[in-house]
Amino acid sequence: MMASLTNQCQFIHKFYIFTLVDKFGIYIPQAVIGAFALATCIYMSSTIKALDDVEEKDWHVSDDILFI
Repeated sequence: MMASLTNQCQFIHKFYIFTLVDKFGIYIPQAVIGAFALATCIYMSSTIKALDDVEEKDWHVSDDILFI
């Protein structure tokens, strides 16, 4: 799953698979990336919760933007 998530960038994916997994095994890199993701969610929890107060119309993307 972590390899799929890091597949957003070719370098990161190759670094994860061929360097980190080969050197440390599969569990340690996943634990580090998971801990980083969890820490980021906890750190940004107030910002994430503030999104509940944003009006739905502010999330709407106009049709003009979609059909350019």
